[in-house]
Amino acid sequence: MSPLLDSVADAVNPSLALFALAVPFTRAIRQRRALVTAYLVSTAIGIAGIYAVGALDRALGLWLRFGGDYSTHTAFATSLVASMMFWKPAWRVGLGAVLVAYLALIVFVGYHSIADVAASAVAALLVTVPGQLLARHYASTKN
Repeated sequence: MSPLLDSVADAVNPSLALFALAVPFTRAIRQRRALVTAYLVSTAIGIAGIYAVGALDRALGLWLRFGGDYSTHTAFATSLVASMMFWKPAWRVGLGAVLVAYLALIVFVGYHSIADVAASAVAALLVTVPGQLLARHYASTKN
């Protein structure tokens, strides 16, 4: 497609990773070690989870059985955005807009189908959200 759109698509996940790394340094979180630890561990587990799903997909051909293709890029972005949304509620609208625009771009440039993107995003949420919920619960008990 367009080299510009390819460059934009290539820049999204690294940019999201930088924002995710910045979360522990924001005022509301950095003052409480339990929050920083809970955020970092749960976010890392979410990212590890999306790569584990990708490994399972490659080993077992899960998406291929349904004519699809697991989108690691979609899963990575979805996992990071979901994780940040749990810890930075003020960023939710912006993060949600970035994620939706990125997923639309992935489909528009032809990297993946809508079904690939949707299934990969759901898989990412399934491996990310439980850990984030547990982390928030843990952090709330460490007041």
